[in-house]
Amino acid sequence: MGTDIHTIVQIKKAGEWVTVVKNAADERNYELFGLLAGVRGHDGPIEPLRGLPPGIEEIEGAEHSFTWYTLYELLCYGHYDLTDFVSEIMEAVEEAGEAGETVEVYKNIRVVMGFDS
Repeated sequence: MGTDIHTIVQIKKAGEWVTVVKNAADERNYELFGLLAGVRGHDGPIEPLRGLPPGIEEIEGAEHSFTWYTLYELLCYGHYDLTDFVSEIMEAVEEAGEAGETVEVYKNIRVVMGFDS
């Protein structure tokens, strides 16, 4: 039995966070999980766990280690290449018809996550 990531991707519109995609990332990558939330693998997390943001009470399938990052924060992290994870999230956002290509777009997209056991 392994650990999986469960995600909600949100975009900030008119000052409000709006969910556009659920479960955008499904690859089992323990080094990444360690960096994002201190789950298995790496020494992480990048930042202390933040919990669920206001307005999100649960993530379907997730049981622990709740946190969130903007895509900009992930792209600015310099000790590990997170571009594959960010690209996976952006592909899901594009499929939902919500894409853009500026730095401000990356600051206004966040991925909320939790993990199962």
